[in-house]
Amino acid sequence: MSLTGTLLAAQTVAAGGEVVIVGTSLPNNVLAVSVRNDVPLPNKSKGYPAIMKDFKGLKVGETARGAGEALFNHMLREAGMQPSDVTYVAVGGPATAYAALAVGKQIDAVIMFQPLTQLCQFNKTCATVIDMTAGEGPAAVAAMNGAQVPFVMRREMADGNQALVQAFYAAMRDAAAWFNDPSNFEELVKIYTPLISFGDLPGADELRRNWIKSVISAYSKDLSVKRSSVKAIIDFYTAAKELDKPVDPAKLVWDKAP
Repeated sequence: MSLTGTLLAAQTVAAGGEVVIVGTSLPNNVLAVSVRNDVPLPNKSKGYPAIMKDFKGLKVGETARGAGEALFNHMLREAGMQPSDVTYVAVGGPATAYAALAVGKQIDAVIMFQPLTQLCQFNKTCATVIDMTAGEGPAAVAAMNGAQVPFVMRREMADGNQALVQAFYAAMRDAAAWFNDPSNFEELVKIYTPLISFGDLPGADELRRNWIKSVISAYSKDLSVKRSSVKAIIDFYTAAKELDKPVDPAKLVWDKAP
């Protein structure tokens, strides 16, 4: 089993791979756009899409080249701009992205997943200006919400081990009920403390707690896969030419998925 993106699963099927989405871990978009404090944003108060005009000529970080470009390019176009109006830079995950943004100033803005937002808020060196995890940004994102980060299995594995998959569903639902219970929060922090490190950053423990608290609600409680969202993702990335050909959502999603 793999925890991946619906786009990658669709690309695998388009290339002939026999994999299926069996459930959703993170239903909604996990990305946000953050900007260093000394970068001028004259259109910030106007919100999206007007603020996109402020990115002209800037260096925009992403985990790896292509990771966030299709979406950011779409956002630029909604403001009447072109992808060539910015320069994309691969900066790795949140920790290295933050260093490139706020410390080394090698980039001016970044499209990134959490805890980059928490790092900016805590250190007051940058600000999140378009938070797609909170429903901000283009309508295309809202259409894709519901199946963003799924669990994927080989079809033969899912079909041949249906009782095991049902047991997986039950275990994940039990886990979701447990970590959504506020009385278990301190125990949850203890579990994650050795797993999630903020290095020697000042206030690392508080950062970790804030990050854990902020992401609890992002996880699916029942692993339900929104089929219309799967289709929206396929359509969006086919149009963006990151998917060579459309994939039938009915083929991509396991017929027994919730």
